[in-house]
Amino acid sequence: MVGGGGIDSESVEAIGLEHSFVASPTMSSIPGLLTLCPSRAELLVAREPLHQLYTVEKQPFARGKFAAVKRCRNVLNGEQFAAKVIRKRRRGGGPTPESLHEAAVLDLCRSCPHIVQLVQLYDTPLETILILQLATGGELQSVLDRDEIPEEKHVVRLLRQVLAGLLFLHNFDIAHLDLKPQNLLLTGPFPECDIKLCDFGIARHIARGADMREILGTPDYVAPEILNYEPISLATDMWSVGVLAYVLLTGCTPFGGETKQETFCNITRCQLEFPDELFQDVSPTAIEFISNLLTHDPSTRLTAQCCLHHSWLNIGPSADKIPSFLPSEDSSTPSRNNIPIPDDEDLEDRKTRADSEFQNTLDKLFVGGQTAPKIGVACAANTVPLATASSKLVVLPKRIGTTQNGLTPYAFLRF
Repeated sequence: MVGGGGIDSESVEAIGLEHSFVASPTMSSIPGLLTLCPSRAELLVAREPLHQLYTVEKQPFARGKFAAVKRCRNVLNGEQFAAKVIRKRRRGGGPTPESLHEAAVLDLCRSCPHIVQLVQLYDTPLETILILQLATGGELQSVLDRDEIPEEKHVVRLLRQVLAGLLFLHNFDIAHLDLKPQNLLLTGPFPECDIKLCDFGIARHIARGADMREILGTPDYVAPEILNYEPISLATDMWSVGVLAYVLLTGCTPFGGETKQETFCNITRCQLEFPDELFQDVSPTAIEFISNLLTHDPSTRLTAQCCLHHSWLNIGPSADKIPSFLPSEDSSTPSRNNIPIPDDEDLEDRKTRADSEFQNTLDKLFVGGQTAPKIGVACAANTVPLATASSKLVVLPKRIGTTQNGLTPYAFLRF
């Protein structure tokens, strides 16, 4: 669930100190980072010490190299949350660009039901603390750790939701870059639960035409272009979706070797096999779905939108309930440059109304695990959400450039 390691025992004691949060991070050498715009930072960053509103358990239930996740409870109403405590690089410094970036991505996705929700943000001399929605079912990895291989119909339902969350991200040109069962949270007992994507610590905003190359990800799920130090794209996530589908259907990884080096070699060679002993009970359409994702050339992989139209994800009695306004693979989309932007509107009121309409639409769409249309709500200043015909919500964006630190405010959406 987290992308870094554990923190020291000082963390709980430090949480009560007043924050020193700044809306704009310092210059970062990492491309593709977002930053909270000042108006959203003003709303999200707590002004009071954390202990006035939350009690935090001392023992984390998830750890990484630079962060730990602990249960916390609202002292006013008893509601439980998850506190992601991110250790700072130096005492007294501001939040790291990476922690600001994760907060910005989560805030951007606050209208998406399949991405974990950011509730509040605290800053102390030692840590940045993200208060997050708690997924009581734990990680999807826990299901695999029990040697459970989900039924194919349950895999279909889970992947629909994963892809709906991923499509929401991709509409903002954001790649997750670490999709795996550990970063997929369950809202309750499996399989009667929903899925939420989490951990956006290495997610990247990939500007159009950008040549972004980084070595990151998890060995079994990493795409060949990362290992070959070739440009990363949204298609990099789609490779991981293919690996995820393979793992959920069989309990095995498609490219796993005895060592990391052997695994990496298998990935770069794209040596994909579907042995009978693993796939005898798996449908041919599922195999075809995976084959169309685990291709060496990123340009040939299915997109998240195409996946949601794939026949495998639309099998069973619920298939005919998929909304007719789900965009088709060849549907034309408006250009950013041709979108009219009204000047004299109360943007915050319009965003609030759009958020409400968007949520009502999604509540209907996801009954029975249905797929979502290519819709979204912009959650930053200078964006103009409008409702169009057929109950299809569209965001009309306005590009606002970059900050003086070279980071991109998240104020536009691609359709």
